[in-house]
Amino acid sequence: MSNDLYRDRDSRLDTIVGDNKSYFAMLGRIMFTSESTDMVFQDWCETQHGFRPIYDENGAITGKPEITDPQKYTLCVLKYGG
Repeated sequence: MSNDLYRDRDSRLDTIVGDNKSYFAMLGRIMFTSESTDMVFQDWCETQHGFRPIYDENGAITGKPEITDPQKYTLCVLKYGG
């Protein structure tokens, strides 16, 4: 196995989630830069970044967010996406 797969955080994430790597990497960047708040992460994403992460029946975040404010979401993708 190549060591290049694990050279950084995004490369490790790519081996786990595959095609939606950029969305999950963006979520990780948002979580690390968020202020300490009492809001639930899902509500915080909606108010600050214009999207709601969707959870499956097991409580895991799916790769398809519900976009509630396209302008805020676009700014979020430009700032944290990658």
